Amino acid sequence: MPVLEVKDLHYEYGPGNVAIDNISFTLAEGKFTSIVGPSGCGKTTLLKSIAGLLPYSAGDVSLLGQPVRSVPEGLAMVFQDYSRSLFPWMKIAANVELPLRYRGVDAAERRRRAHESLEAVGLGDKADRFPWELSGGMQQRVAIARALAYQPRVMLMDEPFASVDAQTRSDLEDLVSQVHRQLGMTMLFVTHDIDEAVYLGNEVLVLSKSPSRVVERIEVRLPDDRDQVSTKQSPEFVDLRTRVASLIRRTPAPAK
Repeated sequence: MPVLEVKDLHYEYGPGNVAIDNISFTLAEGKFTSIVGPSGCGKTTLLKSIAGLLPYSAGDVSLLGQPVRSVPEGLAMVFQDYSRSLFPWMKIAANVELPLRYRGVDAAERRRRAHESLEAVGLGDKADRFPWELSGGMQQRVAIARALAYQPRVMLMDEPFASVDAQTRSDLEDLVSQVHRQLGMTMLFVTHDIDEAVYLGNEVLVLSKSPSRVVERIEVRLPDDRDQVSTKQSPEFVDLRTRVASLIRRTPAPAK
């Protein structure tokens, strides 16, 4: 059984305004799947529909064989705007623990998970700081730590590095890659950056222009241990990114 299954997903903002048109795919346990497509093709809408945050118009989404009708227990999401996803009046540890409070996890277990998650993202010594005392990249690390502490079966990430500078983005890419390798967590990662999609993913789902459909599913056969310089210089990486870029540029919008 796949961990996540999306079948014939269809989303309309209103009559005749179709954003997503019959998207289908599955996620296998422990896979890192990148989703990339033209600007405005509905990547964020797709992710929010999968997360149970938007009621889709037609089709089915199931997590571990159970239909997704609202936000499911075994799923966590990291948003693009870290400044709006963290509470500035709460210390870092409290921000990480917050979802666990609502889940009914006892105080000792909350502290343990928060500590382990912050250590995993390199912020073990920042638990007593406030979000506004940290850089943007560090704040996004806190958001990732909060998702890790929840211990989801599937982590969704919606362009999580779009608001940080290039160097911080590279560091966060390597962080997420390392966390994925260490924990074996199933990840679905939306990005508009083709290089990022290929660098991080075990596979890349390429979407068409809106109303979006899956154009192609590409397996990424790069070594698990990747490097920002040598990996991106390799002929295999260049071939993959060129293939994805060609698909995005040459694929017309589906006929309405």
